[in-house]
Amino acid sequence: MTLSSLQYMTWPSSVTDQPVRNLRGFCKEKYAAGESQTLTFPVRAKDLAVWDVERQTWTIPSGEYTFSVGRDSRDLPVKATITV
Repeated sequence: MTLSSLQYMTWPSSVTDQPVRNLRGFCKEKYAAGESQTLTFPVRAKDLAVWDVERQTWTIPSGEYTFSVGRDSRDLPVKATITV
């Protein structure tokens, strides 16, 4: 069986001008019935950056980022957070 896995990222609460969730990764993997696998999604600095209009440059806001993984944007059972 082949399943798609999507990775979404949510910016810290201080970032108000971005969508609630942003797609940051996608993969299709083959699974046998009842099998589990470890998926790896690389996160680059530019994935965390937003355009700062006042400074006219890309910046990485400090705070808590949430990464969610699932089969679609409404079903994201796996979550992890990092603090920058």
